[in-house]
Amino acid sequence: MFTFDRLNAAGTVKFWRCDQRSMEECKARIHTLVPTGEVIKEINHHCHGSDAARVQLNAVCTAAKRRADQTKETPAVILNEAYLSASTATMGQMPCNRAMRQMIRRRRLAVEVPQPVDRASLIVPEAYSTYRTGEQFLLCDSGVGDGERIFGRKWHSSWNGEMKIVYTDGTFNITPRHIAHKDGASLFPYYWPSSRTSGKCNTAECLKQ
Repeated sequence: MFTFDRLNAAGTVKFWRCDQRSMEECKARIHTLVPTGEVIKEINHHCHGSDAARVQLNAVCTAAKRRADQTKETPAVILNEAYLSASTATMGQMPCNRAMRQMIRRRRLAVEVPQPVDRASLIVPEAYSTYRTGEQFLLCDSGVGDGERIFGRKWHSSWNGEMKIVYTDGTFNITPRHIAHKDGASLFPYYWPSSRTSGKCNTAECLKQ
């Protein structure tokens, strides 16, 4: 078994090393073409025996990672599908379910969502405008140009009128680019990003609603 090491300077060739390099000090390596996966060079030979169960174990983990990238299924569903083809010997070597679920979560966190070109092109999908309970998360969206958006919990409107003093803070940094806090503000329990002074007035009107 080989694991990916790095790309060449031109990005056209993948360098692979034996996955037993540390445990068995195996120096076997191969080079493959990026577009086709064709092996174009082999360096050294494996200095250890093969383990069919470990090969299948790696295949199961790879299948689980690929499914995590391509679907929105829960870790439990992904693992159930991945384990269908695993033999008894392989299942005996598999990491515990907790470790496998953590592997899936880390895999998904590593896949970055493409950043929008600017705020004008930022569109919040309907599926992300509510919490899992169905409560509204995106409370206001002007939807025009460099629009204003208010994020919070709908039920907060039932008691925010009782607030006597309101503090705002735009100094913390928890948002991606295009939504810089120097141009935004946080009004507990709401947050709105805006780059225009007039936006604050529009936002205030939305909050009144």
